[in-house]
Amino acid sequence: MIKIRGFSNTDIYAICELWNTHHADVPGTQEMNPLRLELSCLAKPFFEPSQLLIAEEDFGKPLGFIHFGPVAAQSGDDVEQNAKAIHALCVRPDAREAEVAGLLLTQLKLFGEHRTVVFRPTLPNAAYYLGFAPADAISGVISEEYRLCNWLSAAGFAPGSPTCLWELQLAFFQPPVDRKQIQIRRSCQVESNEGAELPWWHACVLGHAEPASFELRRKADRQLLTSTLFWSLAAEMQDPTQSAHWWWPKFTPEDEVDRNHRLHLLAESLRTLQQSGVDVVRTSTFVEDSEQADILHRLGFSPASSGMLFSKPQDES
Repeated sequence: MIKIRGFSNTDIYAICELWNTHHADVPGTQEMNPLRLELSCLAKPFFEPSQLLIAEEDFGKPLGFIHFGPVAAQSGDDVEQNAKAIHALCVRPDAREAEVAGLLLTQLKLFGEHRTVVFRPTLPNAAYYLGFAPADAISGVISEEYRLCNWLSAAGFAPGSPTCLWELQLAFFQPPVDRKQIQIRRSCQVESNEGAELPWWHACVLGHAEPASFELRRKADRQLLTSTLFWSLAAEMQDPTQSAHWWWPKFTPEDEVDRNHRLHLLAESLRTLQQSGVDVVRTSTFVEDSEQADILHRLGFSPASSGMLFSKPQDES
């Protein structure tokens, strides 16, 4: 008989083992270990043990786990009270995997009434496992996760917005050059700002990472035109064979700075990362965001994988 119980600190090694066996055939998934689990999940200030549930047999063998949790309010200064997400679902591969997954997904009703529940949301609503889950936890469910797609569909989740994970190998990066970019270079400059203040949610989500902000300022009066954010995993959690950074797919402040200024800011930021020895940069966008896709294409990014956001209205739970 399968039973569901809440998380306890003695489950850490079992969760890592379930994570690694569940994702064994999913490309691009980083191995989980206790340090990575602690820093990317358990140490987050919004983590609640009651939202991480374990499925096990009567004699205590863990079969799977599901992790519910909050998403960001629009301001980034708090959590959204009327929304919830499922940030992870891992099940031991065997003949009962679909049964275990279905039982775990029925636990959604325990977490109150919310408009919609999204499975593995993208930034800024991603909360846990950044840099480790498939597509770095920023692209929803990727196309290779066949079992997961079947479980979600059976539980009433519907596919929605398609996503794309982009990747740029910096060894081959060359900033775009045209008349407009030359004009912007003459009138503006890009500065790095590693001490930039982040909204509360962003700071918590990136607590296991090292963020770096880049700002585009006009030379004449030092006016801030726009800025953007990159982040990397803390050194003790990085893949030792490759230095990776991620671009948080947003510019700030949200103003009328044109596409060419944003392109210049990204190009100069990437050149700085290239000079500092970074190997690869990744980011995720929604497929319908053609403006972001055009900028990424111009910079030399290539699609690395495709994904999909699955969601379920609460009244169907």
